[in-house]
Amino acid sequence: MTVFTKVDSWIFGANIPGKKPSVLFYLGGLGNYRNVLKDVAENDYRGFTLTPSEQPVSA
Repeated sequence: MTVFTKVDSWIFGANIPGKKPSVLFYLGGLGNYRNVLKDVAENDYRGFTLTPSEQPVSA
């Protein structure tokens, strides 16, 4: 029993206008997730396009 199906939540993408709700959980385990992140970072962020910010980031 959960309230997930009864509320609009960012967990399901409700904070993105027009986005169809979907499960955004990663169920592969924390260790595997960290290994995936490490592999992506070690390979120049494979799968991502990095571009400079148009506005400076303030601390």
